[in-house]
Amino acid sequence: MSGGNAFFHGRRVLVPKKLAHTLVETYGIAAPVLVPWSGDLPDPERIAAASAAVLWHRDPARLCHHLLQHKPRWEWMHSLWTGLEHLPVVALQRAVNVFTTGKGTGAIPLAEWVLLALLWHAKRVAEQDALFRQGRWETLELGELREARVVIVGLGAVGKQVAKLLTACGAQVVGVARTPRKVAGCAEVVPLAKLTEVCAQAQALVLVLPGTPSTHGMVNAQVLRALPHGALVVNIGRASVIEEPALFQEVASGRLWAALDVWWQEPLPPDSPWRAVRNLLPSPHGAYRTQKFSQRHAQRVAENLRLYLEGRALKARVKRKEWEEMLGLGGA
Repeated sequence: MSGGNAFFHGRRVLVPKKLAHTLVETYGIAAPVLVPWSGDLPDPERIAAASAAVLWHRDPARLCHHLLQHKPRWEWMHSLWTGLEHLPVVALQRAVNVFTTGKGTGAIPLAEWVLLALLWHAKRVAEQDALFRQGRWETLELGELREARVVIVGLGAVGKQVAKLLTACGAQVVGVARTPRKVAGCAEVVPLAKLTEVCAQAQALVLVLPGTPSTHGMVNAQVLRALPHGALVVNIGRASVIEEPALFQEVASGRLWAALDVWWQEPLPPDSPWRAVRNLLPSPHGAYRTQKFSQRHAQRVAENLRLYLEGRALKARVKRKEWEEMLGLGGA
């Protein structure tokens, strides 16, 4: 089915006006299959004219509620984000036939940020900078990534990219997953039951997990206590995976270091005690944001839009198992 035929058969996709321009001018999507909208939220007439929608909005949950209020059933929706926890999951699971996400589009910049964090920690950048600013001229004994033991929890597209990049630096990567399997870049993959055990020998713990009922608080005080003195905790998944009081105590005391791209409250309040912690590399949930990421995601939208119009299977679909995990019916 061509784009014109798809339009004739009623398949049209609701997209922000700016994205519609990109899809037409850069990716050659036929304009008639798009229903562009501008302003705060699309009007009911435009919603009625569409059978699918792209959730490209500063508040996607609000957009979702608005769309479902005016149209109870949708053939397809696509979210810019990888995770689902910020969306009305129950309503979407019932109302949308196929739901796709930006899963994997941010793998490269996120993996590079993890590498940055590990180098920042190993090369003692924060300490060296503090000494320099104090007018002192001292050399410190630095660490190396080569043969460093790094534990990665979460081996999806991003976790695999992290493992690949760290292995190229000579690190010994240990993966942790619900179902152990061979993963490129991991020296071994162990079950979740062994998380505390493998942390005992780790120089760094990298978390790349979604926020689901089963991952909530997975990294608790016991897991953190298992990490050796001076180890680094990196989180590019969801903040809810870590018990915040436990991590704050360990980092504020100086026993552990942390590199956080995600937070328990976003935006982080100006008076948050985290802002006074020195052994912390902070990022305002933007480690994925690069120009190429935006290009990759626009390309994902264009690819899925073509597949949708042709009646073919879409990429990065949210599978039944993922819905069940978000609804608290499955494992981590």
